[in-house]
Amino acid sequence: MRIGLYFGSFNPPHIGHTVIAEYMLHELQADEVWLVISPQNPFKGNDELLDETARLSLVKRALDGHERIKPCTFEFDLPRPSYTIDTMRAMTAKHPEDDFFLIMGSDNLIGIEGWKEYKQLIGQYDIAIYPRPGYDVDEDYLERLIGRFTLTDSPRFDISSTAIRDSIGKGKPCRFMMRAAVWREVERKGYYTDS
Repeated sequence: MRIGLYFGSFNPPHIGHTVIAEYMLHELQADEVWLVISPQNPFKGNDELLDETARLSLVKRALDGHERIKPCTFEFDLPRPSYTIDTMRAMTAKHPEDDFFLIMGSDNLIGIEGWKEYKQLIGQYDIAIYPRPGYDVDEDYLERLIGRFTLTDSPRFDISSTAIRDSIGKGKPCRFMMRAAVWREVERKGYYTDS
């Protein structure tokens, strides 16, 4: 199978995540897209990070009804912090029959040279780049990286998990940015509030 791996904290998952996953599924002829929930991103702090089981529950609610888009807990059992190259190697070893490609926002592309073994990562795996507001892709930079990149014309969303957490903390409306089931769980459990 051809499987797109969409890594993220998903803290919380929002409609932008599912729309990007659907786009990649159809436009890049993937059989499935897996949302790989990262327990600990080496480039992010953990101050507002819900534990991985809480985020898994939210991702499951976000993906309800999406038969070919699935939550993936593979990194839960790997050493922390999670490095993409290590996860890709472990996943390829466990599923040698599958063809994996990465799904990455243009915001992550800017700092990719700081990633662990980035040259091996971009040389071994196809990477589909989706645009993020404020992070235009410099095609000359891509050529210098000499990677296996595909620039996509996926929908652009000015939505982020950070903005959602900030809105919840300030009591501002943001429920329209998430599926109703995700919002209900966030509200019921009091996630991202100061109290």
